[in-house]
Amino acid sequence: MSFTDKLSHYLKLSEEKGIIDSSQKKEIIALVESESSGVGFMKILSVIGAICVGIGVILIISSNWSEFPKFIKLVLSIMIPIISLGIGYFFTYVQSELKILGNAFTLLGGILIGATIALIGQIYNFDGTVGSLLLMWFILSLPLVFVFKLKTLAVLSTALFYSVIFYYTTEGIFIGWQNEKYILAVFAVISGVMTIASYLLSQILDGKYSYLITPVGIISLKILFLILFVGTMDDWFMFLGESFGAVLSHNILFLGVVGGTMWWANKNHEILLRHTTFIWIGIYIFAKYIELFSGYLQAGIFFIVTGLFIIGLVYSFIKINTFLNKNNTTS
Repeated sequence: MSFTDKLSHYLKLSEEKGIIDSSQKKEIIALVESESSGVGFMKILSVIGAICVGIGVILIISSNWSEFPKFIKLVLSIMIPIISLGIGYFFTYVQSELKILGNAFTLLGGILIGATIALIGQIYNFDGTVGSLLLMWFILSLPLVFVFKLKTLAVLSTALFYSVIFYYTTEGIFIGWQNEKYILAVFAVISGVMTIASYLLSQILDGKYSYLITPVGIISLKILFLILFVGTMDDWFMFLGESFGAVLSHNILFLGVVGGTMWWANKNHEILLRHTTFIWIGIYIFAKYIELFSGYLQAGIFFIVTGLFIIGLVYSFIKINTFLNKNNTTS
């Protein structure tokens, strides 16, 4: 549960128990939201600034790149991410009030590792592939997550992990997009296993390593949603088969995973996860059935029924949420 979700939950309980009144609750929420929005904006600016500095340095070096001997090229290639990571470490742990800048330069260092690998390969004409570059980048970036405990680095490492799987699935085993069903099945299994493993580890470790486990779990879950959703749209992507039973299984599997996630998010007061997951139901309904209605009358009836269905879902979740909150208050 995120800090905002926890705060909202406990403020509501405090209001119900008479510890604070409604106006105090609103003032606290407004204060936290204003502080959070300011910090978020500064984080975005810091990342943009750090990336601009990195691009500028690379462009300046590139202007004289052909004149440097191989050894100088090697030293420069290695030092660029090290300097960025060093600045990030200094701002994060030495000048802790500048931690936002430290996080930005740390993320930049993680990104520059990929550029360094590519440059070294170019300098010495290594016979590598995109997959080997991504794999080496992932291996070198993963330890940084544990050193800096930064979620954005965890997001980068997770993206590299799935990119490596994608590359070797499409190029290392099969060529091109001729085996979509196999690729989707592989991604569905891996993302599902990673999602479940992330949840179990978060429970076992009780919040430890959350800077890594949480991003891995969220990204894996979103990939799983996407894969299962695509599998409901066309026979070409249905990795369970093309029979009526397989088509039905695809749709049940997607709705079951989405519905189960919403139930868990609602039960554990994960408001953001619940809302973002709920969007998938709307996307599914719109994309799955809109093409079946060609006339205005049929389309109008469809949208009315769909709207009432969504309103009913919202009403049901509000009631369930109220019921759970009352039980938590009494227990």
